[in-house]
Amino acid sequence: MSARAIETYREISAAGRIEGAQPGQLIMTLFEELIDCIDNMYGAILSGRPLRRDVARNRADVILMSMETGTNADAGVLSKRMVSIYSGIRALLQRAVVESNVEHIVEARSRLQPIVEAWRAIV
Repeated sequence: MSARAIETYREISAAGRIEGAQPGQLIMTLFEELIDCIDNMYGAILSGRPLRRDVARNRADVILMSMETGTNADAGVLSKRMVSIYSGIRALLQRAVVESNVEHIVEARSRLQPIVEAWRAIV
């Protein structure tokens, strides 16, 4: 299957999950997509595929920026902490690209994992 066909399938699949989803499910869908992007970056760096790495990184960046802007940092300590975590993950992914170093991707994923697990427990 071609890369374009796979991407089209992913977009249709994501659209199907979004339609009619509850707010918590929408957030979980974003987290799942973010994890996919991070995993794709990891594989792309290891296999020396910079275009694939950059596409995944850009997609991850858009998701993380939307999470940052969608979090009310004035709502309290937890909200401020979440914005800081999202910003830190973005910085790690950028460093992974600049340095072509998967260790930054592993660190980004490990910072994200407890949040994803918490959302899974809620949803």
